[in-house]
This record gives sequence, structure tokens and C-alpha cells, in this order.
Amino acid sequence: MFWKSTHLFAACILLLPSFAQSATVVPLTTGTDWSEFRFDIGLGGGEWRDTNDIPKGGAPGVVSFSVNLRSAAYLQVTDAFLSGDIFEVFSNGKSLGHTSSPVRSLVDDYIGDDYSAAVTNASYSSGQWLLEAGTHTITGFVTSQPQMRGRAALRVVDVSAVPLPGGMVLLLGAGAALGAARRRKSKARGANS
Repeated sequence: MFWKSTHLFAACILLLPSFAQSATVVPLTTGTDWSEFRFDIGLGGGEWRDTNDIPKGGAPGVVSFSVNLRSAAYLQVTDAFLSGDIFEVFSNGKSLGHTSSPVRSLVDDYIGDDYSAAVTNASYSSGQWLLEAGTHTITGFVTSQPQMRGRAALRVVDVSAVPLPGGMVLLLGAGAALGAARRRKSKARGANS
């Protein structure tokens, strides 16, 4: 019995490389360039796939993205081409969350590979997460996919390059006004003493 289980174990070890999929690590830099990936829920659960490494007659390998940040930066992920796909995004194996649920629109149902337009269009799923300084390995998979397969992209942008939402600007303005009013009141009390 020992020999049979040993031979079975050895056969499994020898066959393992034939089942392993190639994995590609794509380096990212902070900037405005998008790095594209493919996805197909029929290929191993919908992991992100390399758009450049497609073996002849086979499926593209799993892809991850690596970035080393000197300071905090935003990670942006967006769907494109046909709308409707949602992704779960990970940094160093920890879930950052899901991209947004797209608002379906027949007008915006096909945007092509204009990722900068897609990230600002509610018809396309997108997400943005603040990454702290350090090294990050970004991975993900598709969690909702109305089409058989698709393409999307990600990028890392400097914190100063991302404008504050309108509500945040209003909140900061209100805080500044309160601070100025408090200062005036304090000066007035000092003058009356």
C-alpha cells in the first residue's frame, strides 16, 4: 500500500506543471497610463489575465500588477468596452473591495478602450482606493460579468492628481469659515478685556 500511494504522489507531482498556469507580474508606475487586463469567468473563476501573454491555442495566464510607492497614491480600476462587469480588487492578498455597480444605459453600452472616459462614466464599473507608501501586489477577479469575456484596466495616480469630490470641497470651505469666525470672536473678546 505504501508503494502505491508513493507512486500516486510522484505521478501527481510530475503532472502538476502541466496544470499550472503561467503567471505574469506587470510593474506599474505612478502616472496616467492604464495597464490593461482580460477576464473570463469561464477560465479558472474569473482571475485577471494577461493581455500580452496568450499561448497559441491556450488561455492567457493569470496576471498581477506590482507597484512600489514612495508616498500614498490612488489605485483606479475600471471596466470598459461593454458595460456591466464588476471586480473585486486585492492588494497584497487583502481585499480592497468591489468596483461600483454600473448604471445600465443603452447610449453608453460600448465605450471601447477609452479607460479615462470609462472611469468617469456611471455606466461602467470603477473603483478607487488609497494605497499607502510601500510595495503592493494588485490582483483581482470578475464577480459579475454579463458577457462571456472582456477587458478592463487599472492605473496608479498621485494623490494630488485626483480632484476632491464637490462635497469635500464644500466641507473644507465650511471648516475654514468656522475657523475664521472663531478667530474673529476670540479677537473681539481679547479687545473687550
